[in-house]
Amino acid sequence: MKVKNTKTGEVVNVKNVNIDSDGTLIADVWAPKKSDRFFEIYPMMVRTGERREVEFKDTTVTCDILGLDDDWEVDTTRKPRKPKTEPKEDKEEPKREAKDEPKTEPVPQPEPQPKSEPKPATFNVSGLEGGLAQVFAPVFQNVAEQIEASIRAKVDAEMSDLKRVAEEKARSLKIELPDGTKTKVEGLTMDGFDDMVRDLAAGYAVYMYGPAGTGKSHTAKQLADALGLPYYELNQVEFAHEVAGYGDASGKYVPTPLYEAVTKGGLLFFDEFDRSAQSATTIVNTLLANRRFTFPVVGNVEAHPNFRVVAAGNTTMTGASNEYVAANVIDASSRDRFIFYKTYYDERIELPVMAGGDKELVDFMQDLRQSIEKSHIQLVASMRATKYLHTHDNNKRTALERGLFKGMDAEDIRVLYNNLSSKGLVTSWADAMNGLC
Repeated sequence: MKVKNTKTGEVVNVKNVNIDSDGTLIADVWAPKKSDRFFEIYPMMVRTGERREVEFKDTTVTCDILGLDDDWEVDTTRKPRKPKTEPKEDKEEPKREAKDEPKTEPVPQPEPQPKSEPKPATFNVSGLEGGLAQVFAPVFQNVAEQIEASIRAKVDAEMSDLKRVAEEKARSLKIELPDGTKTKVEGLTMDGFDDMVRDLAAGYAVYMYGPAGTGKSHTAKQLADALGLPYYELNQVEFAHEVAGYGDASGKYVPTPLYEAVTKGGLLFFDEFDRSAQSATTIVNTLLANRRFTFPVVGNVEAHPNFRVVAAGNTTMTGASNEYVAANVIDASSRDRFIFYKTYYDERIELPVMAGGDKELVDFMQDLRQSIEKSHIQLVASMRATKYLHTHDNNKRTALERGLFKGMDAEDIRVLYNNLSSKGLVTSWADAMNGLC
């Protein structure tokens, strides 16, 4: 099925969607199972929430009924058939008398030459004598062809990566909210982003957990933009007054980002929630439970209808781990207020955004993370580190030392190097890492 943008004229061929006899758009059987991926590929398609039973391979199945974005319509145009060419009528030319004009011989036309194909790589064996040249020539010729094929494959792969990077940067995501309204987000988003938007719009609080440098802060700002809300931020908090505010020496109330979000409406991002003092996290828990809180000096305040909370941490609020020893145990009632979303080092985002399309660097970083897990060595190979390495790749060894390993013992670096797989070892970054062991 083809759809057309009524404003730009762009035509897109949408796969796995059929038009029923009454004009309804019906998704194929597989679409409900892979709906997130389907709507990323075809953002102009919209969920309607309705379903219909259709006949499929001698059985009845239930399929999704889809709709189109306001700027799109089903393309019903067809390419016009080329008109049949009428045979040209032979016109008789007047006969010329032989005595009027001398006879001219036809000028011979050169025969068309076939297009020249690129010559395959050849190996010069003129330096070999006699029979040796005949024996080794096929071997050398085969090696030369293999080298040429390898170079071509590498160039094609790099061009494909660059094209994918450009496509990822230009991507946008359209999301339908629970109240039926639609929102659009430009650029790359992590997996599950559309579900986070819908959960927040419905009034739930969201908690993102995962390794450092997986884009949690960036995602929180994207969530605020998607919902059209002001953005407020709190980092690791040790004292309750940093969250609730306090009265100064003159008795005037000193507000906090939480107070601003509660009174004016907005999205509060509470980073490092699992490292903060329990007295601080309890305030957020009270607001989520009762939608009101008694602030110092000000008194009891009802939360604005558009007050939303997104928190983030490295753990699941259950206490310290080997990598994150400063994390606290958050009480069960606070954990119950949040919907949990796991974050990870997403290559779709790391390659175009942090590494600038440098596939070799991303392969090295992805493999190094597996080596860290296997070696049980405390090191954070974050996407922030990837960005630093990309911008300082003119001196890879120094960049690794300053932006990634940061004073790590040479023996630990050696253990990590030895646990790299063949994928990571073939990179120039692994060579530079070997120089630090």
